[in-house]
Formats: sequence, C-alpha cells, structure tokens
Amino acid sequence: MHDAGVTGTNPLRTLQQGLGAISFASPLDQAKQPAFVLAPQYPVAIANDAWQISDYPDITIRLIRDLMTRYSLDGGRLYTTGQSGGCMASIALNIKYPDLFAASLLVAGQWDPAQVAPMAKKKLWIIVSQDDPKAYPGMNAITEVLEKSGSKVARAVWDGRSDAAGFQTAFESMLEDGADNDVFYVAFRKGTVIPEGEDSGGGAGHVWTWRAQLASATQQVKGARGSTALQIHTRFCRARNYSRARTCMATYRSTRPKSALDACG
Repeated sequence: MHDAGVTGTNPLRTLQQGLGAISFASPLDQAKQPAFVLAPQYPVAIANDAWQISDYPDITIRLIRDLMTRYSLDGGRLYTTGQSGGCMASIALNIKYPDLFAASLLVAGQWDPAQVAPMAKKKLWIIVSQDDPKAYPGMNAITEVLEKSGSKVARAVWDGRSDAAGFQTAFESMLEDGADNDVFYVAFRKGTVIPEGEDSGGGAGHVWTWRAQLASATQQVKGARGSTALQIHTRFCRARNYSRARTCMATYRSTRPKSALDACG
C-alpha cells in the first residue's frame, strides 16, 4: 500500500510509487508465480500519526472479500505490504482483522505499541533504517511488545549498501538462524541507506529506506539458487507449498490462475 505522499484520487499514483505492484504483476513474475495483485489508491489516509483510522480499512476488507468471490481467490493466502503510511495501513488492518493475512511485510512504519497485541504470533517481516528517527524506535517498541506477547523474534542488522551477494548471504543467514520465528526484524545499519553526497537531514533516513529495501528485495527475487522474496513468507508461514507470498497490498493465489494484469483489466 502506498504511503501518505501519494494519497489522492489518481489511481496511477500507487503504481508509480516504488513500482511494487508493477513488479509483482509483471509478465516475468506472473509466469513464475501466478497471483492476483491488488494495489488500492486511497483518497484519504487509512491511518494518521495519532493512530486514528478512517473508514477505509472496512472498505478495503469489503473489496478484498468481493474479489475473493469473483475470482475464486484463496482466503488462506492473503498478504499485505506497505511503506511508511502504507506500513501503518497494513498494521491498522492487522490489528482490526488479525486473522485475515497469512503474513505481512512492514517497511518503515510505526504504531502505538499499546495497540499491537492482536498481531502477536503473526508472521511479520519488518524492514527499517537505523537512520529513521521515527520508524526505527517505533518498530523497536512494536517488536518488543510482540515478543513479550509470545512472538518469536529474529533480529539482524544489514548493510544498506550491500551488493547482491551480500544481501543474499544476509537473507539466507537470517532464515537459517530461525526459520520457525514469527517475526523477522531487519534494521539497515546507520549510515548505509543514504547515498553518498545526498543530504542526510530531515527525513532522509526514512525516505532512502526505499532504495535499500528495493535493492534487498530485488536480490531476494533474483538471488542465487533461485532464492526469491517468496521465501520470506513461505518459510516463516511454515507453508513451503505456497507458490506465492507477497504483494503491494494483498496477493491472492487463484484456484484458476490468470495474469494479474488480465484480472485487473
């Protein structure tokens, strides 16, 4: 799900920001992992920094349920991801509908830790930068509450400037250390997400997380030995028969697989 910066009525904005949904629905990706990709565009934010939510979580769930009926989608394999405001939207949906998603990829968000108990023991992959002055302490606080509430947590610090081999090694090491964990928490090391020569002030540590996160996700998609970002979800969902486990909002594996591009018209 898109962040607050592209909130509005132009439905192309969510496709242009980060290109997450576009990559998931690409012919190459669909040939390997047929899936339904939903990338909603919100005219108002689902949630704000005061942890208040709009009517759109309920609207989103109604949309998902309608699509599940129309396209014979597997309700046991729904996934959500988002960055910044999109991460907060994913958290809000997980809190209000704790049994909906099989797993979530949460990038650089935050929430009131006192409200996240319903997410305990859920399958989460968290990515944030130590240079992010709000999301890093925010995700730390959330993870601590989840751990105290029973979640098994694996933590790692990655170099945001790693090359493909470096990301692959870090990825495999984290899974090998505890594939049965509920939460995989990756923090990009301080000073490694902001490119050299770029201003490091303001929210640079927040917005440049996208670059490092995209680089690491790209490696997980195209890495050695056929490793894919799906392993993030397939392994920690303990469901290795899942052939699809990621999306820009929610990815659905249909019982009658078709191109997500065709399904979306």
